[in-house]
Amino acid sequence: MRKIAFVIENAYSYAGTENVCNYMSECLGDHADITIYSLSGKGETFYPYNKIANLKSYTGRKNKIFNIIKDINEEKPDTVFVISMGKLSVFFIVLATFFLNKNKMKLITCEHVSLDSFPFMVKFLKYTLLRLYHNVVVLTERDSKKLSKYHIKNIKISNPLKYRYYVRKVRTKIALAVGRLEEQKGFDRLLPIWHDFLQLKDTDGWLLYIAGDGSKRAQLESQAKSLNLESKVKFLGKVSDMPSLYKECDILLMTSRYEGLPMVLLEAKSWSMPVIAFDCPTGPREIISNDVDGFLASDSATFLNALRSYTNDETYFRMSRNTEQTAVDFSEEKIAKLWLSLI
Repeated sequence: MRKIAFVIENAYSYAGTENVCNYMSECLGDHADITIYSLSGKGETFYPYNKIANLKSYTGRKNKIFNIIKDINEEKPDTVFVISMGKLSVFFIVLATFFLNKNKMKLITCEHVSLDSFPFMVKFLKYTLLRLYHNVVVLTERDSKKLSKYHIKNIKISNPLKYRYYVRKVRTKIALAVGRLEEQKGFDRLLPIWHDFLQLKDTDGWLLYIAGDGSKRAQLESQAKSLNLESKVKFLGKVSDMPSLYKECDILLMTSRYEGLPMVLLEAKSWSMPVIAFDCPTGPREIISNDVDGFLASDSATFLNALRSYTNDETYFRMSRNTEQTAVDFSEEKIAKLWLSLI
């Protein structure tokens, strides 16, 4: 049987990248023995990884990538996928160039963050070094075109969606925001918008749930308190039963400063949930058809106007029904075939 290696920053975490890693293992696990090499993390994983042969953590060890390459040399996989949120694909290929026995081994990097979001030097290194991989998987058409411009072989594979055909019949007046409580996700921008929304007519009884954890939690809770939102915003922390939360809430709000192709938007739409997202350079615009199944906001004012629109039941239920088109564009069957084509 073929062997596949996944190299990832933290397979034990609960973010969208780890969700995609789990999905990749589901797609490929019937066709190969999969070993995941995780630079950090320990204990029980958030996602099940039911179809992998082994999971190795290098947390607490020095020279992690070098040691992973050493172990990969011993295992001799046919294909290595480097699942990168930033600099991992750069560091790995530099060390692999000198220390990895690459005979008949395919090296593929999966870039999960928009190339536009990186500082100049990181972008320079990416465009210089990604060409050393056999292939580069990107999430968006924009990134694919940028890499092709520099003659870097790539393939666009979107994150998958399993549409639930969930029919929304009543309003709960609960808005949901999901993600790591870090600078990238922009929750500090969401709270003032939510404050202004609650000053509008016909917004009595609305609540905002924020699902996720991170280093900014205390700061965000303090910000909510300063805006007198303590009874209007609930910080839920890490949530394991996301399907129940998607069914409970009315709309999904995303205020990220940058994204790749956000899983949370796809998951929300799989539960027929209308969404609002800031139109950051990549990601949301490839998922949301503006004013059809959600809204793309250019700034806080347009975000607030979109929120106001969802207080109208006719608008809300129309957009909820329109989310079904996303099932065609991001179907699991279509995405799985693309992953299988790489091994």
